[in-house]
Amino acid sequence: MDLLAKLEKMEIKPVVLENLPSWIFKGETSINKSLKNYWGNEEEILSALNYLFEERSVDGIIFLCSFCCGPDSLIDEITTRNAKLTGIPYICMVIDEHAGQTGLITRIESFVDMVVFRKTAGEKTEC
Repeated sequence: MDLLAKLEKMEIKPVVLENLPSWIFKGETSINKSLKNYWGNEEEILSALNYLFEERSVDGIIFLCSFCCGPDSLIDEITTRNAKLTGIPYICMVIDEHAGQTGLITRIESFVDMVVFRKTAGEKTEC
């Protein structure tokens, strides 16, 4: 759906996994003190999210997933909790056979509007 180009048209500078420093992907990701990640495919996602939350170098996070079942649903829950703790706006966009381009763009535009409003207002509100 060319989401990156659509974000750039909205004057958003998207950051994707490939743009992040490679060193953040070298270690093992812990979900909390007692729970470690054991899904290989999700290791990159969790490492990237942990980095973004720690660095606070982004104004918002959009997580695209297909169907959002299995490990993706756990990542969504972990990310939702971390977003609330850090105050970084977060949205999970589920792409499946029912995902139309218009609905996706509307949700992203609304999310971007909220992030821009928060940034310009200088307010910290829960997401």
